Amino acid sequence: MKERIYKFLAPDFEVDDHFELRRIVLTKIFISITFIILTICALMNYFVFNDTQIAVLDTIGMTVAAYAIFFLGKADRVELAIKISNINLFVFFLAYAYMNQNSDFGFIWVMFFPIFLFPLNGHVHGLWISILFHLMLFSMSYYYIDVWQDGAWNLHSFIRLVFATVVLNYVVYINEHTVYRTHKELKFMKEKMDEYVHLIEGISRKDPLTNIYNRRAIVEHIENQIELAKRYGHPFCVMLFDIDYFKSVNDTYGHDMGDEVLQTMSAFLKKHLRGSDIIGRWGGEEFIVVMIESDIRLGYSKAEDLRERICNLGFTRPKLAISASIGVTEYKKGDSVNDLVKHADIAMYTAKSQGRNRVHVYNGIPS
Repeated sequence: MKERIYKFLAPDFEVDDHFELRRIVLTKIFISITFIILTICALMNYFVFNDTQIAVLDTIGMTVAAYAIFFLGKADRVELAIKISNINLFVFFLAYAYMNQNSDFGFIWVMFFPIFLFPLNGHVHGLWISILFHLMLFSMSYYYIDVWQDGAWNLHSFIRLVFATVVLNYVVYINEHTVYRTHKELKFMKEKMDEYVHLIEGISRKDPLTNIYNRRAIVEHIENQIELAKRYGHPFCVMLFDIDYFKSVNDTYGHDMGDEVLQTMSAFLKKHLRGSDIIGRWGGEEFIVVMIESDIRLGYSKAEDLRERICNLGFTRPKLAISASIGVTEYKKGDSVNDLVKHADIAMYTAKSQGRNRVHVYNGIPS
């Protein structure tokens, strides 16, 4: 039952702004209420009170309300439905006030105008429409002092109408303005929170020293590539780099120089690898690269090119030359993240054991 009611009030409206969704739902609720009330009033005035004039007015308002409901079938027609409702309510309540002349305290019904108006139009537009409506209402009711209700409608009655209407408008205006300001504050806080979450997620995935992916992010990327390889058969390689004799750099020149070497290496990899390749710091002086859409031949060729270029990364203060041992492996069906990293690690340590400054491929260099 609840789902049916919700689908009636907001059928398939894809609205990200909750305040706008509230406006859409309230619009349909108020127009539906207007339709129901006017239908009941039309029937009562026709068959119970024999007031044909008011009954005809009710019928016209009811018909316009039904037409407005029809235009709420799609979210892009809400504004048109609201305009129709504004005109309907504006004309109906003014005509009702003129025809009823406060008979049986009919102005009680006119009090509903701002209650419907402000949620439909917002506190700013609603206020201007309400001011215009009530200026016309007050002018008419003032003109008919000592005429309406066989003269019982007097200046005292008019002042009570003005005072009650102004207070009601003020209360409804403040309520709608408060809802709007609260929505704006919550929206602003959500946007800031989303920014902070995005920033924190970025920080949690980056190595703070080198500003490349950390181990956690690399594992996620490899998992994604494994899924793509399973689904579409896309090949990819994993390279594991180890800077040769890095401990001696720290011991001889200090950790600041060691940090500079790591930062230089990360900048070098960013420069000389494709934009699609994924670069990360695996830990310490070890770097890892995931080469997308690359078989073992391309992976080995690129690793050799990088190894040669690394040897030319000179540092003038102090004069320092570095090299790297690189292990390369290609994804094979059934490999997990741990398998790939383990295979690249075995190949890298084989390169180190064979004299360093070389590339080794897991299960042998391809022919």
